Formats: sequence, C-alpha cells, structure tokens
Amino acid sequence: MMKRTTILALSFIVFYSITPLWGQFKIDFQINNYTNDSLRIGEFLGIQQNFLDTLVLDNNTTTFSWQSTEMPPAGKYYFMLSESDIYIPFFIDSTENNITLELDANNTSKGLNIQGGKANQLYYDNYRYKSEKNKQIKVLREAQKSLVKDSPEFKANQNQITALINDVNKNRNETIEKAGSLITALELRLQRPINPPANLNRKQKFSYAKQHWFDEVDFTDDRIARLPDYFAKLDHYMTRMTPGRKDSVLYSLDYVMTLPTDKSETFKQMLEYFKNRFTYGKAALSDIIHKYTLRNYYLTSRAFWLTPDEKRAVRNEYNKLPRLIIGQSAPDVKMGWLDTKATSTEENPYTLHDPALSMHGVEATAKVIFVWDPDCSHCKKELPDFRSITEKYKDRGVKVFAVCNKGHNKIKKCTDYINENIPEDWYHLVDPRFTSGFKSKYGVTGTPSIFVLDKNNKLVSPKIKINSLEKYLNKAIGANQ
Repeated sequence: MMKRTTILALSFIVFYSITPLWGQFKIDFQINNYTNDSLRIGEFLGIQQNFLDTLVLDNNTTTFSWQSTEMPPAGKYYFMLSESDIYIPFFIDSTENNITLELDANNTSKGLNIQGGKANQLYYDNYRYKSEKNKQIKVLREAQKSLVKDSPEFKANQNQITALINDVNKNRNETIEKAGSLITALELRLQRPINPPANLNRKQKFSYAKQHWFDEVDFTDDRIARLPDYFAKLDHYMTRMTPGRKDSVLYSLDYVMTLPTDKSETFKQMLEYFKNRFTYGKAALSDIIHKYTLRNYYLTSRAFWLTPDEKRAVRNEYNKLPRLIIGQSAPDVKMGWLDTKATSTEENPYTLHDPALSMHGVEATAKVIFVWDPDCSHCKKELPDFRSITEKYKDRGVKVFAVCNKGHNKIKKCTDYINENIPEDWYHLVDPRFTSGFKSKYGVTGTPSIFVLDKNNKLVSPKIKINSLEKYLNKAIGANQ
C-alpha cells in the first residue's frame, strides 16, 4: 500500500466520447469494502496535483458517479480513497463512454476490474504483464548476489534477466502499436528505454542518452501537459543529465523550451515547472533557474497566459529577489563602521570611522556576515555559539562583519550591546539612514541572517543557520587552497 505522496503503481485508462448519447460524460466508481461515503477526484497538471471534486454516495449504493455536461481535458487524473490516502490514477481521452471502475478497498494492490473500453484493457494488460515479469527479475537478481561474477551460472542468470527485460519491452511496443493514437500510447512511449549503440564507451553512452532523451515525446500533443511521467522525465534531464553549472543549466533550459509549441498548454506547464520546481533560495541551481525563468520568459510576451496584473506581480517578485548567486561575487556594500572604543554622549551616541568600510576591501581567507538586532531574542540565543565557532577560525584568517539592523536614532542600542556582549575585533557595521542597499542586495528579511564569502568575495552560502556555519567556513577556506 502506498501513501498520499506516492502514486499507486497500477494505472488504468478511461475513455468516453466527446459527444456521448446523453450529452454528458460519466464514470462510475464501484468501491467494494469501502466504509467512507465520499471519494475525492483530482487531476495532474504539470507537476501539480489539483483537487477537483468530492463524489458522494447516493441511494445507499457503493457506486460513486462522476459526470458533467463538459468533457474534461484529456490527461491523467486520480481518485483517492479517503480512509487510506491512496491516489489511484486513471486517464481520460476521447473515444469511449459509460465506464465502470471496480476496486476492492481491502486489497488495492490486486488492481481494478474495468468494464468497457479496449484501450483500458490494453493498458491494464501491459501493467499486469510487466508486474509479473518484474517479480521474476527481482528473484533472479537476488539469486545473482550469491553467484561468482562471470561464472557460467552468473552468465546464465544474467541471460534470463535480459530475456525477461526484452519481453517487457516487446510487450510495451506491441501495446503502443495496438493503442494507436490513444493516450495509452503516449504514456507508454515515455517508458521506453534509450538504447545507445553497444560499441560506445560509458561517457559516449551518456551523451547519446542525453541527445535522444526526448525522442519518444510528441510535443505536438498537448496531452503530455497532463502526464506527470513526462515532467519526471524533464526533471531528470535538468537535475541528473545536466551539469550543475550556470552555463550548462541555462543552455538546457533554453533548449527544452524550444521543444513544445508556443502558446500551448505544454509550453505553459513547462515554464510553470521551472518557476515552481526551482524556487529561489533552495540551492545555487534553483536560484539561477528561477531568476532566469522570470527574466527571460515570464517578463516577455512568451508568458501568453498572464494578465497585466499577473505580469506586474511577477515583475514585483523579480525586483524583490536579491542579486545573490552562489559561486558568484557577492555585492560590495559600503557601510558605517562603528568605532566601539569611542566614548558616546547624549549628543553623539555613536562614532563612525572615516571613511565607510567596504566589505570587499578587507582581506581575509573567508568572511562571515552576521546580521543581528539588539532586540532580537534569537540573535541573543545564537550569539554564544556564533562567537565560539568564529573564534576557532580567527587564527585561520576569517573575519566577521556584524551588521546591526538599527537606524540612526537606535544605534546606541547596538553599541551598548556590543560593549557588553560582542568582541570588539569584529567589524561592527551600521546603516544609519538605510542608504547602502545592504538589506535588498542580500535579501535580508529578518534576523539573525548569516552569509559566508570566500577570500575572492564569492558567495559560498545563502542565508544559513548557525549549525551549518562550520561546514560553509571549511568550504570557503578549502576553496582558497
């Protein structure tokens, strides 16, 4: 049994005509041994699962009916058993109607009894055939662990596994042929393996696979926008087939966006994938993709579905993003440098060194920026650990820039707390009139915030927690050696 975030291995297909006799489409779900009186229906769209409706039992039966006067878009859908949180996917296309799907809630792994629809049986037969062969393969692979590699027994075992895999592939290809233009074929084609020529070495085979990764995807067919297997394939290409370097990532992004037809649902959902899958602040790869997608696609005419208000919202989001990218030079900010040894008076509550301090102008093996506030309880709680960690790296050339998040009238709070609690050998910085742009450039939205730079002022870490500080300091110092 699989839980909510996992799709039940068994998929099945439902088809009905665009113009059924009664002027509507209808599916009956017969759920045996099911004690709940409701069944939830949803759709897959891009990388999202969207709830659509709740079906309720009528007339004390065990049959749930889903019907409408409008045909839903062709694609992959699911119903969910409320008691077990199991998603069971099904497909909608446009060739048959009056379908009944029967399931035993006490034995969901047994699968479905489907009444009506040749395409349904094709897909289900392929699933059952593949499942049986995979069980045999699993047994053989387990037995292979006790065999001597390259022995006659090992080779015989491997030949049996290869024969079973070939049987699975052959059955899939036969099913695709029989399915023709049905969504069954579109889905199964996504499962076809890529077979590089045998004479290629490992690196060449990888290049071949990457070059032919999307060969089985029909980008002229908008039904793939509602097939999550396609987006899993796209995700694998971006995160596993593409090196995590800026140029490589952006080249791959631009390449795959040339594949779908402009102004298609597939094009839209692929852009939504890049925007939502790679949210800002998760990692260097995510930062690069998210910002590039907004700038080069969402803020252009290619985001055809956005209303003027939605496009303004995207522009506001983009403008608020910090210009920080891991591995690239962090912004150089000039700020007021507190003279912690100067005597404060009521007329002059604080004194600044002249000129202002440039963070890039200080030489260090690594730099730690600690944004804090004397009224911040979390800052006070983390300060002892922060001091202890940075003190260990002091003799290794690490410098600390403590930025107090107070304006002109409250900077005395900073100096008072520094004199009592914080080492004077740190660079204590303030921005009396908030004119340096530090907070926007570094994306500071709260305190404490910690950043690590290497000796070349390249960003090593995004905003991190105190328990990650040593990891990134070691990384920053190691990058200099």
